[in-house]
Formats: sequence, structure tokens, C-alpha cells
Amino acid sequence: MLAAANVKGNLLLYNHHSSKKVPIMGKHSKAIGCGAWSEDGKLALGGKDKQITVSDVDGAGLAQSSLKAEPSQIRYVVRKDKGQLEPTVSAILGNKTVYMYCLNKPHAPVELAFQAHYGDLITHQWFGDNNLMAGFSNGFLVVMATSSEEIGEELYCCQLFESLVDFNIQPGDLKVAAVGADGAVVVVDMSTWKQACTHKLELANTDRPKSVGWAGGGEILSVATEQGALVCLLAQGGAVLSACHGNSVAFMSSLKEVTVMQHGQQDKQQCKITVAIEPSFISLGPAHVVVGMNNYAWFYSLNTAALVCEKEYLATVQQLRLNGSTAAALGNGLLYVHPIDQSTGGRSARFPLSSQDQGDSDPKVSCVSLTPEFAVWGDSSGSVTHLLLEDWTPVNEFRHTCAVSQVWPSPSGMRLVLLDQARDAWLYNPLNDQMLPISSWPGTVSTVMWDSQDSHVFAAMSSAGFAVYTYAACTASGPTVRLVGVSALPATGTPMLLQGGVVLSQTGTGAMERAPLSTHTHLKPGASGLDMLDAALALLAFEAAAALCSSLDSEPAWTKFSAACLHHLEIELAIRGYRQLGNAAMVLSLQQLGELEDKNLLAGTVAMISGEFQAAEKLFWSSSQPIRALEMRQDLLQWEEALRLASLLDESQVARISCAYAQQLEHQGDHHKAQQLYDRCLSYQGVSAEQAQVCHKGRVRTTLLAGDSARGVSLAVQMVEQGLADKGLLRECAVLLQSMRQLNDAASLYEKAECYEKAVSIYIQVKNFSSAGRLMEFVSTPKLQLGYAKAKESEGKLADAVVAYRKGKDMDSVVRLLLHEQLDRATEAFQVVRDTQTVSGAKMAAEYCERRSNFTGAIEFLLFAKEADKAFALASTHDAMEVFTKQLGDKGSSEQWLAIANYYEAKAQHGTAGGFFAKCGMHQRAVELYLKSGADAHIQAAIEVVGAARDEQLTGELIDYLVGEKDGIPKEPSHIFKLYMALGSYSQAATTALIIAQQEQGRGNYKLAHKVLFETQQALQQHSIRTPQDLSKALQILHSYILVRVLVRQGDHLSGARMLIRVSKFISKFPAHIVPILTSTVIECQRAGLKRSAYEFASMLMRPEYRAQIAENYKRKIEAIVRKRASVEEAEEPLTPCPHCSAPVAETELDCSSCRQIIPLCIATGRHMVLEEWTCCMHCQFPALYSPFKKLLTAEPNCPMCGNHVDPSTLQFTKDPKEALNALLAGASEDCLLYTSP
Repeated sequence: MLAAANVKGNLLLYNHHSSKKVPIMGKHSKAIGCGAWSEDGKLALGGKDKQITVSDVDGAGLAQSSLKAEPSQIRYVVRKDKGQLEPTVSAILGNKTVYMYCLNKPHAPVELAFQAHYGDLITHQWFGDNNLMAGFSNGFLVVMATSSEEIGEELYCCQLFESLVDFNIQPGDLKVAAVGADGAVVVVDMSTWKQACTHKLELANTDRPKSVGWAGGGEILSVATEQGALVCLLAQGGAVLSACHGNSVAFMSSLKEVTVMQHGQQDKQQCKITVAIEPSFISLGPAHVVVGMNNYAWFYSLNTAALVCEKEYLATVQQLRLNGSTAAALGNGLLYVHPIDQSTGGRSARFPLSSQDQGDSDPKVSCVSLTPEFAVWGDSSGSVTHLLLEDWTPVNEFRHTCAVSQVWPSPSGMRLVLLDQARDAWLYNPLNDQMLPISSWPGTVSTVMWDSQDSHVFAAMSSAGFAVYTYAACTASGPTVRLVGVSALPATGTPMLLQGGVVLSQTGTGAMERAPLSTHTHLKPGASGLDMLDAALALLAFEAAAALCSSLDSEPAWTKFSAACLHHLEIELAIRGYRQLGNAAMVLSLQQLGELEDKNLLAGTVAMISGEFQAAEKLFWSSSQPIRALEMRQDLLQWEEALRLASLLDESQVARISCAYAQQLEHQGDHHKAQQLYDRCLSYQGVSAEQAQVCHKGRVRTTLLAGDSARGVSLAVQMVEQGLADKGLLRECAVLLQSMRQLNDAASLYEKAECYEKAVSIYIQVKNFSSAGRLMEFVSTPKLQLGYAKAKESEGKLADAVVAYRKGKDMDSVVRLLLHEQLDRATEAFQVVRDTQTVSGAKMAAEYCERRSNFTGAIEFLLFAKEADKAFALASTHDAMEVFTKQLGDKGSSEQWLAIANYYEAKAQHGTAGGFFAKCGMHQRAVELYLKSGADAHIQAAIEVVGAARDEQLTGELIDYLVGEKDGIPKEPSHIFKLYMALGSYSQAATTALIIAQQEQGRGNYKLAHKVLFETQQALQQHSIRTPQDLSKALQILHSYILVRVLVRQGDHLSGARMLIRVSKFISKFPAHIVPILTSTVIECQRAGLKRSAYEFASMLMRPEYRAQIAENYKRKIEAIVRKRASVEEAEEPLTPCPHCSAPVAETELDCSSCRQIIPLCIATGRHMVLEEWTCCMHCQFPALYSPFKKLLTAEPNCPMCGNHVDPSTLQFTKDPKEALNALLAGASEDCLLYTSP
């Protein structure tokens, strides 16, 4: 039906089927301005009379409504509200509101108002059940609900443009709207309210869209402009006619316009190209797009959108493929390859290159594809050809078993999926013509998509979905193609590209939808779990798998990951996995493979590590080092396979491998075959001397093991004599013969091999003593020697038996035979007993001595034989107790010591008896006998006994004896000193030592007195007892006197004079040498320039009691010193700091007047110590000044205090002299801490 109205309000209805016209007069009183038909034939009209009418197809009025303003843009819609159908007429009133008139509710019309800032209401349209979309002049699109519950509620509002002219919603379920605005028409996605970038029509600057509408069920968008132009866009060109290349997609955006989009992380439009025709096919290359119809094609540049070439082919085009500069067109079984830009003058060709007219039997090209470097096609004969476009030369031609239906090469062209006439799919490698069958191929495949980001993943698209495969070029088992899984097709759109596991499909709006394949579950954010790991490993996404393993952090995950990486030769990742598992051996093994570049070699090595030796051999054969297969078989000791490989790869190793194989057979017991291999190895010309020797030995062994012992022995001896083998062969043969119980031959070979002990063992075993005796000098094994010795003894050859027994270490038998009447070598036997101390031998020696009345020897050997009582009785009887005690040593018992003591007491040997009483613990009796003896040695022994016993009564008795209470004769004071030391009475010992020292000093034995005092002081220090003042002072004076000679020998007369001055102040303690000491003091002072001191001591010598004793040669000189009293001045003594308070003190003064502390004496100079030069003797620990002490030791390397040798190079400064000073003071007596010179 067609309705026409005029300005007078009249209406004309026209029925196209019947060509009937029905005029209706006075439908409206004024001009009718708008109208709309319903789907059931109702007509709604609006006029300037502010009326809306609804009529049927015959013009009869059904409803009428009065309005407050003139209506426009009438729409007739059937809404659904609460499950009821509501036929409704809507219209725009005054460009501000939408008037809704429901025919079921004529008395309840609704008027919808909008916000003022939206601008004027331009148009409106219904969609869905109750939704109303309104467009405004300010570019706003508003969606409003009209159901009874939500009426008037805005569901969505957005301002997409600055101004809006018209919009129209596309029919169907696509939810897109075409909007005319701002001098252009765009398609808006109503799900996101954004422009669909693939649909946009830019009008000329002087033209603007006036209205938009959809035709052909929404396939064509028509735009009317203000200048009267009509433009049509093909809205669903992406689904009808499109092509892709790489990441770019070309589709018909209108009937004569191609839009090229580039899809990556961000989609962007590459160009729009206006074409000359409405094409029937389209193809896209990296730089061109081609459209065509039948046998014509037009090529356009993507850079300039200009027509580059127009081509007419001889047949209708079935397939047309492009690369950067070349086109390949397939039609009627012929392939035309030509340059896209004819102006470049490139070559063109037709394939096949046979006659002009093809017959039915000639092969016909069935499919074609282009890569950047190659044209690849298949034909009906099964040939797959690679044409190198650079020089138009076929570089590879492969003949398949049946016709080729389709090929889908990878982007590089180095791999292609091939589908043959039998519907079998293969993955073809043109580099080596390898065909890998593709299992589980779908029934009907429309295309194969190679993943543009993962070159090893491709998907075969069929009605059942995407069958996703992975291709592994190099694994431990060789190249593989594996089905990962099947993923469903996208719900809408046409799949165009595969990028990183995501399918890009072009929808009806031209937009690209992304849908991940279900096989790529590991790509989901936050993916984890073993299932995700399995998916990543199946797709060879090892980095993603490593990340999943890190998140799982479990041994099963790392184990699965490591095994997969190793199988696919991902060595670094495998190392990482095994390192996480703690498998150090595998890590070290794999690290050695890092530098291998040959994939087959690497795969073979990995297969070998995995235990797949058969696969490893095949891979080694295909590698650059096939010899590795031979090496592997040798390492596995698989000599039969190694022999086979060596004959093919390296004949120089055949001899060695044959030899090794023969040895293996020999060990396995196949002696006959081993002997044959040994013979064959010896027949090779390239056999080495070492291998020949091994083979010769093997021949001998296998001959013996085969049972021909006579021939085997003869061969062995012959080979050794000829130098073909060493004596080790004879030993081996002897071992074999011995194991075969052929003992005589075995012993003979052992002897020839110089294995004398084994030969002797067998000779003795077979009772061939004569042959054994010939070899005994070479035998050291005791067992053999003893066996031989017994045989010789049985023959009566005792001397030979003794030698053999001695070598066999049977010393009892040696003693027995030496004491035999036939030999009678007693002295030698006694020495054997003393050396070995065997009980049996000692008994035999003791019996022999008793028979010969050698009681001394008998006692000795009875003690060796542990028969002490019998030895004591013999010693007592024959007065040989001294021999008994000497042999007994310290090993006797208390009873034995007591018996010996009683024996000596009875003999009136009191001192000796006392010693044995002391040993058995009878101290009282021991002391009585010691004192009864009265010898100094026995008195000292008594002191030691008393010190050990710590018995007061016994001590008192000894003291009484020593002081002469018993016999009126006092003993030497040294005995008293030693007693106190033994008893631990160190104070009394110190007093006694001082008395002894004074006595010795009075006698002039100064060194002996010095030694007594020094040893006493050392003993007190060892027991942490403070040294008394008088003892310490006496030691200082004596040491100063002893130092004089040392200092004078070194030429230090000043220090010698100072020491003599110190000694002269205590001259009364040297009564035996008063005058000589004073004389020396005067002479040394005079030499040192100490004239005043020389005068003082010279004056002392002039006393009557001393003057007559002065030596004549010094007398006049001393008298002269006294007479010249006028010149008695001398330099003051140098001052050095006190180590306690640092106050200056004369260097030879030993006490400080400031702090009243004593200062230690330097044992090298006699001066007092200073902290800066503190050192000590390593033996006696007495302090010394470092520099003087070192100088003294250099000249005389003995300590002047203790006399021990001291190496000057070992002398060191004391680390903490203050601590050493305090330790010295702690070892001094309290009454010695404050010291004042007398």
C-alpha cells in the first residue's frame, strides 16, 4: 500500500497488487505533514490541524487524537507491557516532547519531556519491547523506558557529537544505529555506544547528511544529503566480501568502497579505497588490495589508494593471492603469476608451462598461495611447487601420492599445511621434503589460520569449530604435529585472523570481535593449576608454563615442565626446571649441551639422556656428527650395533670394536664366537699393537676355556717369548688353569710369570717340595714359609727349617730348633727370646739355662715366661737378686717388693732394702733403713719418702736426724731445704735457702748462692707463693755482682761501675772478698769517670784493716786517688721514668721515692725497668730492657739469670707491660712492696 497526502488534508491510497486508487477527502482539515504504516496495514497520520488519525487500509478511521502542537516524525509501534501487546502511535511535538498515543488506551495519552540542554528533538525510534531512542540537535542520544513501571526513566544518555541530523536503528539483532552528524554518517554500536570504526562516511565540506535509512534488511545504509546526493554503504561487507593478510583486514564498506583495517594491540584504520565496480572477489596483500569480477581484476595501492593495475585474465578467477610486488591468479586449472605494477617491467608466467591448450590428462593447478619470497601451488598430479620469485626459478618440486586440493603456507613459507584429494592432511617441510601426517583432521575444513604471534600454532576451521595444532620442528623424537584440542566457533562474525590464541572475527558492523580459543586457557588472567600448565605445555608456551610452575611451586609441576622442555630441546628452561627440582646431575649434563647448534645433534643427545637410544641413533645419523651414534653404542657397550655402525662410519674403529665385542662374548661364555672375533680382529691391517696384544691374549684364554689346555699353554709361552705379550698373560692363564683344577700346568705358568708365592702354594699342595724349595727365596708369605719349614724339619734339615720358620714368624719354633742339640745356637736363641719375649720360647730358654747352670739367664727368661716366684727362689738360692730386680724393673707387685726388701735387709744392705720398702708403701721402715745407712743419696731418698708420705711423726724424726738430735752431728742445711721443698713448706724453704745462700756467699761461692736463690724463687713462683723481701734482695745483689763481668766484657764500664757501687754498699755480705771487690769498684769507677765514688771507696780501703790487703799493683794508684781529693766531681746518674708513676728515678735505683714502690731489676743491665723497653726471658720470665738484652744475647746468647739459651731473633716487646709489672708485684712478698735501700 502507498499513502499520499496533500496540503489540503486529503488522502490517496494506492494498492500496488490491484493497482486500485482510493481517494479520501477531508481526512485532515489542514495539510498532512507526516505518517507511518503498521505491519498489519494501519496508517497513522499527523497534520497541521494538530490532529493524529489512525485508519485501516480502506481509509476508514479507527482513532483520532487532538494535540497541543503540530506533530512530526510519526512512528507506529506495537510495544509489550506486562505481557500485553500495546499498539502505539508516537510523534514529536514542537521539537521538545514525544507524544505517545496507545490505541488500547485512547483516553490516557502520554507525553515524554527531556532536559533542555539536550537541544531540539530531531527524531526518535523504537527498539526492543519498550525502549525509545531520541536524538537531539546538540548531539545527544537518549534511551528512555516506556513500560508502565519505568515510563519516563532515562536508561542511557550520551553526547557523541556536537550536532545531530538524523539516526536510524538497523533492523535485526545487531544493535547498531546509523547516525548523521557533523558532516558525516557513522555507525554506533548500541552495546558500547561508541562509533564502529569500520563504518564512517565522510561527506564533502559543502555537503551534510539530511536523513539516513536502512535497506535490504539492514545490509545497505542509504544517506540522503542536503545537496540532493544519495550515498549507499554496504553495512555487512565484512561478512559478505573480505580478505586478510598478516594483521590487516580488507572488507567492502560500501558497494564500491574498500576499507582496510590493521589489527594489533590497538585497531586502526589503514585506508579507504573507492573502487570502480561492485566486485565479486577481493584479496589483500602487504601493499595492495585487489577487487575483481569474473576474469577482471583491479589492483590498488594501500599507500595512495590509487589504481595501480587493471588486469584481464584468460579464465574466470577462482583464487587470487598477493605479496609485496607479485600477484598469482588461479582460473580453470591455470596459474598466472605476474607483477602487480606492470610499469616495473617484471616477468610474467603461466603455469603449467606445457602447451597452450590443456587436455584432460594434463595436470591442473588446484590451489595457490604466495609468501614474500615464494609462489606455492599444488596440482592434480600431486605436485607441490615452490617458485622463487626473485629469479622465477622453481627451487623445489615435491610429488605427493595423490592430487593436492589446498595448501596453507606459514607466513614464511617454510612450512605448509597440505590437504590432498583423499582428505588427508599433512604438514610439509620443503627444506627436506618431510611430510608429517596431521591426525584427527576435521571432515570439512574451510581454511587454516597460522597464529601470527606463535608460528608453531595453526588452527583448521570447520563447521565443528577450530582444531588447534602445534608443530614442533625439533624434539627428542623428531618433528611432530599434535592436536591440542577443538575450540568452538565465535557466536557472531566471520573469523579472519588468529593472534596469540585469540580469534578476530568481523561482525556485521565491520568491528572486530576477539574470542580466545578454549585451548589457550593459560592466557586467562590469574590462570593456575596443573590443567593450565598442561594447556601451556601442549601449546609449547614454555615461558608461560614456567610462570605457572613458579606460582604452583610443586614438584609434580616442575617435573612435568622439565620433561616437556627437555623433550622439545628447550635446554635453558629444562635446566631451570631441574635446578628447581634439585637434580644436580641432570643440570650438569644439560649445561654441556648449551653450545650445540645442530638441532638433530642436540635432539639425539637429549634422546640419549632420556634413554631413547633407538631414536637417538636415528637423530645422530641425520646430524652433522653421525659418529655420535657410534660413540653412544660404544658407551652402552652394545658392541654388535657398534660394529655395524663402525663398518659404515669409521672402518678404522672396526678392529677396536671387534676386540671389545670379543671380550664381551668371552665374559658371557661364548668362547667359540669370541675366538673367531679375536682372529678376525688380528686379520685387520689397521689393528694397533695394543689391540693386537689384547687379541692375542684373548685367543689364548678362549683356547684354554674351550678345553684345549695344552695348545693354550703353548700359545701363551710362545707369545711371551716372542714379545707379543707380557707375563701378565701367563698369570691370567695360570688363574684359568687353577680354576680348571689343572694344578701342575698352573704352577708352571705361575713360576714363569714370576708369581712365585702362588707357584709355591700349588707345589706344596701337590707335594712337589723340590720345586717349592727352588722358589722359597722369593716367598714372603708366612703361611707358605711355615709349610715349607715343617717339610724341611721332617727331612731333618733344621738350618733350612729355622730360616723358613723365621720368615714365617713362628719364633717359638725358631727357638726350639736353635736350642736343639743338632744346632745348639743358644746365644742366637736367647736374643730371639729377648726380641720377641714369647712365653713359650722363654720357658724353653730358661730350662736350657738351668740345665747349663746359667742361673742369671734362667732368672731372666723365667721372668719373661711370667714365672716370677720360681725366678725369685732361684735368685735367692744363688745370690742373684740384683739380676732379678733388674729384670723385674718397675713391673713388680707389692709382695715381690716386700720379699726383695726383706732379702736385702737380711743381707744388711739397708739403703737398698729401704728403697724396696718404700716401693711397697712401708714408709716408716724405709726411712729407718735410709737413715741407718746415712749416705747422702739415702738421706735424699728419705726426704723424698717423707715428702710423699706427709706423715708428721715421720717428718719430726727426719728433722731430728738432720739437726743432729739423735747423733749430735748436724747435717748439711741443703738437706733441710730439700725437705721443706718436698713437704711444700715453701716459706721455711725460702728461709733455709737464704741461710744456705749466705753460707755459700760467705765462702765466696757466689754462683752457687745465686743458683740456690734463683731456683727457690722459681719454685715459689710455680706454686704462686710470693717471694720474701730478703730473698729477693739477696738475689738482686748477687745478680748485680755476676753482671759486672758480663758488662765489662762488653766494654760497658759505666754500667759495671754502677753494679759494683751497688754491691759495695752491701760489702759486708761478701766477707771473703771485701778488699778485691772494693779495689775493683775503685778501678771501674775511675775508668768510668765516677771520681767521687772512686774517692769514697778508695778512702774506705785506706782503713787500717783493709790497707795491708790491697794488691801492690793497685796500692799506689788508690793512694793517689785519696790524695787528689780536690777533683772528686762526677756527672749525675741519668734519670728514667718510674714504671709505676712515671716520676724520674736514677736508672740504677730499684725503688721510687715518689710512689714508694719497688721497681723490677733488668737482668741484662742491672738498671730498673721502664715500660717502653719491657721484655722478658722466655725461660725464667725475669724482666729485661729490650735493646740491652738483645745486644747482650747477640754477643753471649745465654740468659744471665737462668743460663738458658735465648735466640735474639725471638725476643719481643711485652704487649702489656703494665700487666706484666703488676704480675711481678703480685709474686713479691707484701713486705717487699715498699722497699727502701739500706
